[in-house]
Amino acid sequence: MANSFTQTRIQQVFKLFRSPKTSTLKVITNPYLISCVIAVIIIINLPAVFQKYKVEVLSRNRITPDVTYYYADINNDGISEEIEFRQIRENFIALTVREKGKIIEQWNFEGRFIRSSEAIVAKVDSDSLRSIYFLTFENNKLFLNCLNPFENKIITEKKFVVDYVPFDMDDLDIEFNPNIYTNQNRKGIKEFFFSISVGYSKQPRRIFKYNPSTDLVYSSCFSYAAIPQPVLADTSARELKLLAASCAFGNSVNNDPYTDMFAWLMCYDKNLELVYKPIQIGIYPSMSDLALIKSGERTFYICSNIYTGTKKLLSSLSLFDTSLRLVKKIEFPYISDWNKISLYVNKDQPEYFYTIKQNGKVEKYDSDLRVVNETQLPPLLTHARFSGDLGRDNETELIFISADLDRLIFVRNDFSSYVSINCEGANKFWNYSVKSNGDKNSELIAFSNNEQLTLSYQLNYLYYLKYPLYAGVYAAVLLFVLLIQKTQRHRAELKYKTERRIAELQLRAIKNQIDPHFTLNILNSIGSLYYKNDKEKADYIFGKYSKLLRLTVLNSDKILTTLADELDYVVNYLELEKFRCNNKFCWKLDLAENINTGIKIPKMLIHTFVENAIKHGLRHLENSGELFIAVSRNSNEYEILVRDNGIGRNKAKSIEIENTGKGLNILEQILNLYYDLMKVRITYTISDLVDNEENSCGTEVVIKIPIDQ
Repeated sequence: MANSFTQTRIQQVFKLFRSPKTSTLKVITNPYLISCVIAVIIIINLPAVFQKYKVEVLSRNRITPDVTYYYADINNDGISEEIEFRQIRENFIALTVREKGKIIEQWNFEGRFIRSSEAIVAKVDSDSLRSIYFLTFENNKLFLNCLNPFENKIITEKKFVVDYVPFDMDDLDIEFNPNIYTNQNRKGIKEFFFSISVGYSKQPRRIFKYNPSTDLVYSSCFSYAAIPQPVLADTSARELKLLAASCAFGNSVNNDPYTDMFAWLMCYDKNLELVYKPIQIGIYPSMSDLALIKSGERTFYICSNIYTGTKKLLSSLSLFDTSLRLVKKIEFPYISDWNKISLYVNKDQPEYFYTIKQNGKVEKYDSDLRVVNETQLPPLLTHARFSGDLGRDNETELIFISADLDRLIFVRNDFSSYVSINCEGANKFWNYSVKSNGDKNSELIAFSNNEQLTLSYQLNYLYYLKYPLYAGVYAAVLLFVLLIQKTQRHRAELKYKTERRIAELQLRAIKNQIDPHFTLNILNSIGSLYYKNDKEKADYIFGKYSKLLRLTVLNSDKILTTLADELDYVVNYLELEKFRCNNKFCWKLDLAENINTGIKIPKMLIHTFVENAIKHGLRHLENSGELFIAVSRNSNEYEILVRDNGIGRNKAKSIEIENTGKGLNILEQILNLYYDLMKVRITYTISDLVDNEENSCGTEVVIKIPIDQ
């Protein structure tokens, strides 16, 4: 019977899930979907040990402030040489180059060394060796120097470039930006392009070109436009253009040539002559950046200008063609946590460009200035401190400083992933070099004025284990969910069986309330009242009986009832029994004020003891009997007292030979099943009452129900 009941319930459950109304619920509660969601949450919160690349700090050492180091592979053997510039005296520089830790040679130059953010090495002619370029300062003049260390050949020394009068002699505000090396003649001689920009010193702010074959330096026109770094715009094999977007720093005045009270877009040819009239793209104070993108066979220039002043002016992204004609422009208000916008183009996807903001938001644009993708990085300083192939996989990595200045953030060139490392005072490091170690992993060397930081950036071999791990996480979660589901089904089956067993026991107990003898006796008594024309009393008794039957039928499918409904049922039953017994007993119910009559209790709990008190105690009395019911509460439990002054249990057993005590046995089973179902232990005690002469004078039952049910 129990198996049939369980199968029926399971069939009902499957029928429910086949219903169209519950299709959504079926999908949501699917264990495979639930496991997938949980597994994704776990995977997202796993420690960042499965990124494709990892960064480690290898060393952090103190260096002397008057020494500047660079690393570069000068002879193209796959191993970087160490380049050391040492300012021995105020106007005397010692340049030392080391190969595999051994000194190749030392060369001495006059002047003060002008630092650059990276080693400036480039081929001068068609051989495989590179030369070292650097600037020196002496007597308010800037000089260019070039040295081939492996041939021990000074290509040029103290070549005058431009006059420079520093605003502060102790802190030179010059920015030296090498940018382009390109073939210019059939002999393979390469010209070296670079820009020089200053701050409060105002001059020089120009682009220069050095031709090693003629040993001549060429200069762009005199200008106050602050050019951070020119961009090569090589639109054809015969035409070379240099493009520059200046920033509006406000160090000059309005009538100065191309004053930095405005931001300019400027285009130069290979002879550093202006190809087109410069275009004003912004006003002081504003920052600009420039990038080149491809759209099919066409080249376009992307220019950003971020206005940071108090006027209600808009910032902009502008798209120009190669003739500096404006193709499209979008404008937007400045947001304070941007500071500026940097532009970046991935060489593998030249048809797109990225905007990088200080709040870490990276937007990918197409050539129609539409955002096609967004990525969120940690807040950072927008200018990349370094870009290069650190992972030796022919892909560029970018290095940023976090906005809190205490982390280095390594970003892939498509901004698809990043890895960061704690580095206190990261903003102090201004010089970055990749130290190639042949077949071994390369190292990234960063220098500040007095400190050297060595880091490794390499492939993380745990990266390839992440997919088996993710599958394992999903499998473990799925197994756990299925186990829970199976446990819940098992508990549900036990619950159904327990409820069914309680219902069966309660039905057996109900038989005693509405057995034929009880029903016939009540109906005969009611008929007698009608016969005697006592209609009022007959109607009263009939109402009590009908209510008793109604409560019995309505609650036949319930195993629990409220305390209020149970007491209501008992009161109706007592009125009928009192009538049946010709008012042979009286009863009283005392309900304390602090009782919650809405608590759930098993059906028939109080009635069973009340019925026993009447049937086995009060009915056999020769004189009138009394039944007292009281419900009270203490701090831990409810207490229900059922007391009668009947003949007592021992005498009742001697009179009622057929009394088997089945009612209490059934109740005991119900209470045990109720505990299995609800985890609430209801207990009761039965005591015999005696008079002064130790004679039985009644029975007392105390039922205790825990409050925290």
